[in-house]
Amino acid sequence: ALEKTPLLWAAAHGRPALAQGLLGGDVVRRLGGAALRRVLLQRDKSEREKNRTALMLAVRLRSYDGAEVVRAMLSQHSLRALGLQDAARVFAAQDAGGRTALMHAVDARSTHLVQLL
Repeated sequence: ALEKTPLLWAAAHGRPALAQGLLGGDVVRRLGGAALRRVLLQRDKSEREKNRTALMLAVRLRSYDGAEVVRAMLSQHSLRALGLQDAARVFAAQDAGGRTALMHAVDARSTHLVQLL
């Protein structure tokens, strides 16, 4: 069994090209809002990652590649496909410590990531 989904792996390892491929316009259109929400809310269940979503993993990289993965996840076509309610769920998701991706970005003192989110 896979330890991480492809998107979780791309986020954890800062692979923007993979994230962009996984979340390209055609893929997002085929998935639709509910399936895309499930993909973006999947959790890394490992002890080390503490139930974090791909968005949280990418933010925690504190790197250019991590920011590009975040940008791929929050592209206009992804947000449109999600809709307002599901996008809010993705942003409000918390890890095991009750922290959101935005909280991780603030902790990293990354104004660029905070602006992306």
